[in-house]
Amino acid sequence: MADQLSLNMAQTLAPVSQKIKELQAEGLSEDETKMLAIPMSLLQDAPKDTTSNDTVGTASTSSAAAVSIDSLSPATQASTEVFLMELWELLISLVSSVPYNHPVQDTIVAFLQELRLRARGTVAVWGARERLWRDLPLLSGFVREAWIDPESIQDEDAECINFNDRYEWINFNAFVARVTNLGLTNWTVWGMIGIRAGLEGGAPESSSVEKGIEKGMEKGIEKDFPEYSIPEYKLIVASHWILLAGKPIFRDAFRADTLDSRELKMTAPGPLYRGKPGLCMDRW
Repeated sequence: MADQLSLNMAQTLAPVSQKIKELQAEGLSEDETKMLAIPMSLLQDAPKDTTSNDTVGTASTSSAAAVSIDSLSPATQASTEVFLMELWELLISLVSSVPYNHPVQDTIVAFLQELRLRARGTVAVWGARERLWRDLPLLSGFVREAWIDPESIQDEDAECINFNDRYEWINFNAFVARVTNLGLTNWTVWGMIGIRAGLEGGAPESSSVEKGIEKGMEKGIEKDFPEYSIPEYKLIVASHWILLAGKPIFRDAFRADTLDSRELKMTAPGPLYRGKPGLCMDRW
């Protein structure tokens, strides 16, 4: 039974292994190659059971990874900015392939926690001064750049549906929700956007291409990722935000935190909600 469970866990990480191969094939810089070795070690040391509660092992692995990344951090300001850009781009690419319910998600979040404890003064990046590593400089910017709902880039005339994009979107949202829940940074606005898309937009119809795929979908074939419809993946994303980061979202809704004009536009009410935009108790 234990052997079978380990096998199943390894299978769930198959997309991550594939992502690593793709990154290696693209050609990495020397720093990126060293960075990539660190998450690979996290995967190797990951719990073999989704019900595992090995917090000591996770903390030890995450701490070692944080020390390794910190040791790679360059001394010069200009090099630090490039280093951070490469680090976060690599992290987001990998974490989007980690299943939302896999222990590795928690391990990566714990790694960020450990990294924040390794204060290194301030750095000037993208025109602002931030604390390294306390503020996780540039990470919020890269999360914002990666915030692209698969539905928004789906071509109605396409001959196939990229179900992998939807699966990675679910995983990415689960990761961002976990980070938000621990207070490493405040991304509750992204949670509100995810909840709005899943609960306020009604049930969008599948495209003609998607309906055709659903009718002709082969049965009984095991895949590396599930083939979610548009309503399914949006509801899953919304549920993850509520379950994983409900407390900070509720806190900000209770405070009626003021968002800027751009964020208010991003959180505009969906068809099924007629209240105010942003975070508020009526909406919650």
